[in-house]
Amino acid sequence: MIQLPTVPSKPTAPRPLLRWAGSKRHLLEALMKAMPPEYNCYFEPFLGSGSLFFRLMPAVAVLNDLNRELINTYTVVRDQPEKINRIIAKWCPLGEDYYVIRALQPKKAAEAAARFIYLNRFCYNGVYRTNKRGEFNVPRGRQTGALLPPSSIVDFSSRLKNTSLTSTDFEQLLLTATKPGDFVYLDPPYPRARCSGEYGQLSMKDQDLPRLIAVMSELDKSGVQFLLSYPHDALPATLSRSYRISSLIATRQISKRRHTVLESMVSNF
Repeated sequence: MIQLPTVPSKPTAPRPLLRWAGSKRHLLEALMKAMPPEYNCYFEPFLGSGSLFFRLMPAVAVLNDLNRELINTYTVVRDQPEKINRIIAKWCPLGEDYYVIRALQPKKAAEAAARFIYLNRFCYNGVYRTNKRGEFNVPRGRQTGALLPPSSIVDFSSRLKNTSLTSTDFEQLLLTATKPGDFVYLDPPYPRARCSGEYGQLSMKDQDLPRLIAVMSELDKSGVQFLLSYPHDALPATLSRSYRISSLIATRQISKRRHTVLESMVSNF
């Protein structure tokens, strides 16, 4: 069993490998305090930037996302960091090549991963959005900063060594792979993002929410601990009354403005 250390007063997580709309970096302290004291394997079916995973660094983890480009990127970072660094080194480090790189359609996994990292660093607000043809169409952002240095790619490679990376439906993953004593962190796309094509055309849809609630019920019956973070006003009314719900004010960046939202954390422990 994994025994969590005392939560430090300041974050110790590295700067994320990826910028990601809806990232939970601003909730890390609250999420850490809401974690179970011990668990076996860590599961995160809606990975995104993986802020909580990279903060926790569990000994064993299964990381999943329906976005196959995202999972390919993490997989190549884990297995071939030097190859990614060699490819990115050929491109302008401050994003001048953005639209040229965006127009590429790489066939090899390492080239696709390098392109994903480059576009993610220099796109608008870290948004991942595709059109109906599956083409990434986010414009160049401003004040994005430079690419992470090659040493950071190598560092993230070491942090991902003991992970299994998959790209499948959350229900299939959680109902077939979890065991009693495991822990699942659920961070599904927000309602607005599900409607606007963010996270890709195959992202979670409104009709998937009832499935998620049903999966949570099955996990609870199976002795699997879970923690869900979601906007309070979008929580389904069908949530079990036996779950623990706590809320806090969170700040989110929407377009060029910052908004405060009431964020809820739902757990079965």
